[in-house]
Amino acid sequence: MINRPQRQSRSLATEAALKSAARRVFAAKGYFNTKITDITTEAGRSAGSFYTYFPNKEALLEALARDFLEDLEARQQRTADRAPELSYDHLRAHVAQYWHSYREHLPEMVAIFQASMADQAFFARWRKLRDVEFDELREITAILERHSVGNVAPGVMASAALSTLEFFCYIWQAAGGDPPGTRLPDDQAIDTLTTLLLHGMRGAPR
Repeated sequence: MINRPQRQSRSLATEAALKSAARRVFAAKGYFNTKITDITTEAGRSAGSFYTYFPNKEALLEALARDFLEDLEARQQRTADRAPELSYDHLRAHVAQYWHSYREHLPEMVAIFQASMADQAFFARWRKLRDVEFDELREITAILERHSVGNVAPGVMASAALSTLEFFCYIWQAAGGDPPGTRLPDDQAIDTLTTLLLHGMRGAPR
């Protein structure tokens, strides 16, 4: 007879298998072309088992989005010391964390981008999930209030910075670069983003 810890372990394993399978299928077929049966077949699970864990494909994608944010938050906590002034190295560490987390979660990040553009209900849920990263950047930009550029508030600057991070990662990690086919090494990408954001936040060269 299977006891409770064993059942819980099997349940977690099945949920993890479905998530991993979804990431592989999203990467191969795209979010909108993926069916639930594609995911369960890839996971080696019955079609009915999916609904034990997720009511629909959108809920699974939302769970993957939360995993991305938890991973990003864990990376940030490992370098959580706050500087009184925003330095190049301080901002670069944050940009690097986002760049590498995005790459490690690339299939679901592309799926999230696609779903948020086409599904209004998922767009609303995605905006709530995005608040975690937005709050992190708002804390950073608040340091620069006395160095503000014109009449830009920290929250507005955080929005601009996060939008830059998100779409830059999408273009260079998922959409083939700019122009298409161009390769960009990690360090160059991170340095470019950091320089752009820092100069924009400070209003003057480093």
